[in-house]
Amino acid sequence: MVCMGLSLALPRHGADYKDTEMLYRQREKIRKEVMALKNHPALLIWGIGNEVEHHASKEYRILVWKEINRIAEMIKQIDKNHPVITVIAGLGNESSESGMKLKDIEKYCPGLDAIGINSYGGLPNVPNEIKKQGWKKPYIIPEFGPRGWWEVARTPWGLPIEDTSTQKALFYYQSYLAGIANKSNCLGSFVFLWGNKQEKTHTWFCLFLPDGSPTEMIDAMTRAWTGSWPDNRAPTVEAKGIEVISHKNEQHIYKTLEKITCKIHASDPDGDRMTIKWDLRKDVSDHPGTGGDREDRIPPIEGAIELAVNATAIINLPQEEGNYRIFIYVFDPSGKVATANLPIKVEADPK
Repeated sequence: MVCMGLSLALPRHGADYKDTEMLYRQREKIRKEVMALKNHPALLIWGIGNEVEHHASKEYRILVWKEINRIAEMIKQIDKNHPVITVIAGLGNESSESGMKLKDIEKYCPGLDAIGINSYGGLPNVPNEIKKQGWKKPYIIPEFGPRGWWEVARTPWGLPIEDTSTQKALFYYQSYLAGIANKSNCLGSFVFLWGNKQEKTHTWFCLFLPDGSPTEMIDAMTRAWTGSWPDNRAPTVEAKGIEVISHKNEQHIYKTLEKITCKIHASDPDGDRMTIKWDLRKDVSDHPGTGGDREDRIPPIEGAIELAVNATAIINLPQEEGNYRIFIYVFDPSGKVATANLPIKVEADPK
């Protein structure tokens, strides 16, 4: 079954919700989509737009909500058999720039049957915030996953520190229980992302590696959905993660063309033999994209891994100064994988 996303132009990409001609064309496009798909057997619910309000001014958010309500009313005239939602980027709160979104949606979008809330690090608090904002209709979680790059600690030079796949797996499971499972007003959820994408890193939101290898977050969702772990579980990354054993440098700032020796602390719950792969990539986690905007994939640096034996690797740092990340991938014989990365800075003359 499908929550059919009906794409709307985004104010953060320059869409002008005061442009009546643009809004008319957009509405007619959606009308045609609804007419074409309303009787499809896989259709479950209509989703009008995805995070359209994200990074929009207060004035434009109100314009967005009003237009979404017009579209919702139009859809209900065409199709009386499927409910209609819109999907928002988190709930906001009293102290946030976006304010208490559900209050505005209740006021300007009475035509919606429920609300879709994309939530990552904030998912455990969604039921409390919904109650706080007085939302009475049901909710759906169309996207949830790990803590986002906007929700984690940062390096001394200001770049986000990604959780290991083990930390992510625990968060997937715990946040699902806290924000979704057995909540009487929650109609369901979609875990993000059943595929692979580059967003700050190539592993941040990915349940599978590009070659299709399932991560340990798949195991966590298996447990959340069925109540049991799979028979064979993915490897795990221990608390120490990636350790630079050749240098005592807590800030992880190194000299250009230096060699560093690293060790990954990992284990396998089933006692399986592990295969460990390493690579070094430029760190582009300062990319200005937001809301899932497209980012180019960053390839590994050729020749950076001089030697990798068991859990250790010797890494040749580049001549070019800048920000880099060391990535590890720990496989078991079935192809399941754990991932982690370590952000480092390379300078010609580190202080």
